Amino acid sequence: MHQLTTPREKQPPLTTVPSADDAALLAEVVELRARNEQLEQALASRAVIDQGAAVTLARSRLSVIAC
Repeated sequence: MHQLTTPREKQPPLTTVPSADDAALLAEVVELRARNEQLEQALASRAVIDQGAAVTLARSRLSVIAC
């Protein structure tokens, strides 16, 4: 497989100060990564909630049938 980017350890160090646009993009990337992590955690916890709801529903149906 062909690598499209140069690994970080092989890239030359920056010799210029990042522009305001670069800083804004970096801030946006950091914010989006944090949001992505929050969404992944929310999806994982939602799956657990759905499983619990299914178990509760199944048990309630069994108790209604047993009565």
